[in-house]
Amino acid sequence: MASLKDIRRRIGSVKNTQQITKAMKMVAAAKLRRSQQAVAGARPFAQKLEELTKRLVSEISASKAEGFRLADIHPLLKKAEGTPERVALIVVSSDRGLCGAYNTNAGKMGVRRYTELKEQGKEVHVVFAGKKAAELCKRRGMTGEILPSFWSGKFTVQKSDALTNEYISKFLAGDFTSVEVVYTQFRSAISQQPAVKQVLPLAVEVAAVEDTKGSKKTAEEPVLALPFLYEPKDKVEILAEVLPMQVRTQFYRCFVDSLASEFGAKMTSMDNATRNASQMISKLTIEANRIRQASITKELMEIIGGAEALKG
Repeated sequence: MASLKDIRRRIGSVKNTQQITKAMKMVAAAKLRRSQQAVAGARPFAQKLEELTKRLVSEISASKAEGFRLADIHPLLKKAEGTPERVALIVVSSDRGLCGAYNTNAGKMGVRRYTELKEQGKEVHVVFAGKKAAELCKRRGMTGEILPSFWSGKFTVQKSDALTNEYISKFLAGDFTSVEVVYTQFRSAISQQPAVKQVLPLAVEVAAVEDTKGSKKTAEEPVLALPFLYEPKDKVEILAEVLPMQVRTQFYRCFVDSLASEFGAKMTSMDNATRNASQMISKLTIEANRIRQASITKELMEIIGGAEALKG
């Protein structure tokens, strides 16, 4: 049985740990707020960019002859031809722990997607944006390139764009036939969902657009009939500038979603740790009181026994 001194020492240790977890929770909450603003700010721009891309592709397709393929518009829309296909799989996690199951879930999703691609006969080049998923995947026989300084310091658009431009260049050069990102979708501070997104080649739906003769081409979804005027460049030139921008936006959304998910998971984890520390302190305090009361009772019994012995 532990002595009263040992239990009091444990109570002091747990209180110190509780102060640390409480401080970490507050820091994660502040960073989560900023990350949520980044996520919320990126979504409207990304949606409008996707709408513009869809309209441009649809109008260009409508003006072309039958048998026209999207890949003929821009190489970023070109799907893989021939075998074997070479896939760049970017797995996003954090460099640090103490964020619940965030890194574990991202790593498991990365292993699952890697296994699926290998079963399809594709060559897979794995890139880890975050050390924790790399450690988990290595234990399961999946290795790859680690980006050592990606999460060091403050995450910026420039970091995301630098990585995006690198893989756009590799895709256009034929090093990879597709690029996929394993990331964590941010839903709320207590809800994050790992997911896989193909960013290259871009998948763009072709909507129905009326041509000059009034006929319509086959479409999945209609667009507004209001005509657009494009100046000073034509549609193809504008699309050539918009498509790389859309790829960069998709990459950026994956990273900021993962970053917000990390801070949400860390805030929840530290909150649970703080509560557990409070419960442990309460139990240890009760145990310390019992030991102290037992010690006092024992001393009283010894005093009473001595007094009775003196009387006898």
